[in-house]
Amino acid sequence: MKRIYFFINMLIILSSIVPFFAQSYSGGYGTPLEPYIISTALDLIYLSTHSGDWGKHFKQSASIIFDEDQTIVDWDGNGSADGNGTSGFIPIGNQTTPFTGSYNGDKHTISNIYINRNSNDYIGLFGYIYNASISNIGLADVYIYGINNVGGLVGKSLLSDVSNSFTTGSVTGSSNVGGLVGYNHNALVNYSFSTANVTGNLYIGGLVGYNYYLANISNSYFRGFVYGYHNYVGGLVGYTYHSTVSASYSSGIVDGSSNVDTNIGGLIGSIFSSTVSNSFWDIETSGQLSSFGGTGKTTLEMKNNLTFLNAGWSPTIWYMDDSYNDGYPYLAWENPSGTPLSSPPILTSLSPADNSIIALNLTELVLNFDKPVTSQTGKNITIYNESNSIVEQIDAASPKVNVSGNQVTITLDAPLSYGGYYVMIDAGAFSNTNNDAFEGILDNTTWNFTIKATDEVPGSALSFPGSGSNYVSVPYSALLNPSDNFTIEFWTRIEGNQNTFSCPLSSQTTIFDGETPISSNGYYFYVQDDNRWAAWLGRGTIGGTSTAGWEIISGPTVDLGKWYHLAMTFLSGTMKFFVNGELQGTANGIAYTPNSTASFNVGDLGEVQGTFPFNGKVDEIRFWNTARSQQQIQQNMHLTLPGNTENLVAYFQLNEGTGTTTNDIVGSFSGSFVGSPTWINSSIPVGSGMSESTPSFSSGSTTLSNVTLTTTDDFDNPVDLSISQINVTPNSLSGISGTSLSDRYWKINAFGSPGIFSVNLTFTVPSDFTNEGNASAGLYTLYHRLGNEDGSWNAVISGASGLTSTSITFDGITSFSQFAIGTTDPLPVELISFEGYNTEEGVVLNWQTATEVNNYGFEILRSAQNDSHSEEQSDEESWEKIGFVQGHGNS
Repeated sequence: MKRIYFFINMLIILSSIVPFFAQSYSGGYGTPLEPYIISTALDLIYLSTHSGDWGKHFKQSASIIFDEDQTIVDWDGNGSADGNGTSGFIPIGNQTTPFTGSYNGDKHTISNIYINRNSNDYIGLFGYIYNASISNIGLADVYIYGINNVGGLVGKSLLSDVSNSFTTGSVTGSSNVGGLVGYNHNALVNYSFSTANVTGNLYIGGLVGYNYYLANISNSYFRGFVYGYHNYVGGLVGYTYHSTVSASYSSGIVDGSSNVDTNIGGLIGSIFSSTVSNSFWDIETSGQLSSFGGTGKTTLEMKNNLTFLNAGWSPTIWYMDDSYNDGYPYLAWENPSGTPLSSPPILTSLSPADNSIIALNLTELVLNFDKPVTSQTGKNITIYNESNSIVEQIDAASPKVNVSGNQVTITLDAPLSYGGYYVMIDAGAFSNTNNDAFEGILDNTTWNFTIKATDEVPGSALSFPGSGSNYVSVPYSALLNPSDNFTIEFWTRIEGNQNTFSCPLSSQTTIFDGETPISSNGYYFYVQDDNRWAAWLGRGTIGGTSTAGWEIISGPTVDLGKWYHLAMTFLSGTMKFFVNGELQGTANGIAYTPNSTASFNVGDLGEVQGTFPFNGKVDEIRFWNTARSQQQIQQNMHLTLPGNTENLVAYFQLNEGTGTTTNDIVGSFSGSFVGSPTWINSSIPVGSGMSESTPSFSSGSTTLSNVTLTTTDDFDNPVDLSISQINVTPNSLSGISGTSLSDRYWKINAFGSPGIFSVNLTFTVPSDFTNEGNASAGLYTLYHRLGNEDGSWNAVISGASGLTSTSITFDGITSFSQFAIGTTDPLPVELISFEGYNTEEGVVLNWQTATEVNNYGFEILRSAQNDSHSEEQSDEESWEKIGFVQGHGNS
């Protein structure tokens, strides 16, 4: 008896140690920490047939595949196949006993779920869930058929959460039918998708049929087929009421029978008091151009990262690859090894900056992106000049392109000379680490810059008050006081103190014996007592009071407030004085004696400072160690120059703008303020540009400074032809009607005796000028004037003979001067036809426009006249506005 007793006790002990598992699950206890394990079809069927467990917690440990032949599956778990006519799987949860637990699919799938219960509501793998959680489960190739509240995964979800799940296959019902969830009531659907075919009558959606009251759908999508027979049909949602949809999309087909009214949409069929944000639908694949909420995009846009990144979609939630999901965005959990949603590299800055004016000696171009990039071979970076000629082309993967993180530095073969440039970059020349390609710079307007001819950006000038001793003093230097073969030139204007020997520039000394001058040296420019410009040159020792010790050449009368260019040359005893490039006089046989001790002064006369105070402005002072010709003076008077220009020995650009000193950019000269000169913004007609010339030209065609000149009646004699393009607004636009190409003008000179001639001129211009809506060459006008002193422009040719995207041609020019281009503005509206006639329904007006310029629209007015046409009828008619027709802006 003892041995038997002992054996029984051992059985009792062992039974208390071995855990007890539910009879038809593969493990677990149904608690949140130790959920029941679903690993087989039998486990799942057991769950569906035991409503007592519908408040428990479950976790799937393996993918489950039911047989594709539903008739051989034991759906009700009674031990035998259901055979023909089977209703299939019993939904987990119903209206009487909803599922209230949690089901975590742990990223596994269930395939071939079959439910054919077309007389029942709340149909899906889960028929009705309440305060439940369904996550990480995929249903592949479902066949679901019910009446109301039918979904591929959940029939109705109340106060529940469905996330990280998907369905494929077909879902059919009558109302509240969705590919994932049929009826989403105060519940969440997140990070999920469906590609199912969904069919029903009312409230039919690819993902959710009815999104009701405080329900939320986010970060989800649909890519299947939706068909509705009656109303409220949407790609993502059939109807949303007091709820939200965000960061979601649909690219599925959306269609309906003829009974479907207007409540059909590419994203949402209809909406009431709801918020739809940052969500999209494909207008091409859906076949729907409208939606109650969301933004329609083309297929190309739907496959573009930027569409979604610009809407704030998270790259940790959404991925995108050309080879996955047909190029549409997908959820990160679908393909963790894929590519996070990312944007192509975006430019954050350029150096030189777009539309900047910079100094010479540019040898590098720099691009900065918003993220690290790599360069790609076979893609080019091309630098063009303003004549659209290639200056240099560089492969993006060449050693001349250095890529360091976000920055790309491009080294040029040689420094760019002065003039205008633009840069174009092939699409795909650079890409980020996800191989998203930089879109490139594919036009000539995105990256433009101008290399100016100096080392400082133009912009300031010196101003002098016209009282006391206020000037700039530069210490004596022999380079500023040569004895022969020199040119001095500068820009100035007078604003007062006329007729008082006002002197803008001087380097001069006069030695007196008492009141008698015995020596006069150097040079200066001044305004004579008859209010004319003059240049003065000292002869040295004066041989008695009756013999003048200087030479004076007078110029034109001074106009207050006008800029003048003054120049003096001296060579082998011959002095010449130029005003605005025109020779004013010549003096020969001068025994010139330079100043040998005194400072060079800007804004005062050298004899006795403060005696003749200068009231005006000074800018752009240049000293040359050669006597420049009139042609050379005219060629460059409107252009800033590089400091290394041949024969230029000193160049005060006066562009410091602040401080009390000014520096020469060629040598080492420096001037200091005496008194209170001030800096101002310069308004001289000088800027960057170019000036080119050709000698002994008489016939044919030549291109100089972006202008092609072609003779149609040759010059009588060969000339030295010079053309300058000045990239600055002229000092006046008076006389130019319409729109002006105001950032440049041209100056053409023929030095010699051209005689009678006729030429055609083709001007290179920016494309944004020729494309400003002026469709006809006849709308362009060529204007001319002799020089800046003329101020106003006059039309010389109305109507161009040729027009391209970057050039305008004018024929029949018979004289040379300064030229500018403008347009003749067309009428706001030009009509092709207009007609009006009566019908039984009223008056019909038809009209067709040829062009419209800034046309907002047409107001329609009518006036009623008395049928009697009596003589007492007033001549004044009363007009009543009865309508408005939208215009077409510029077209």
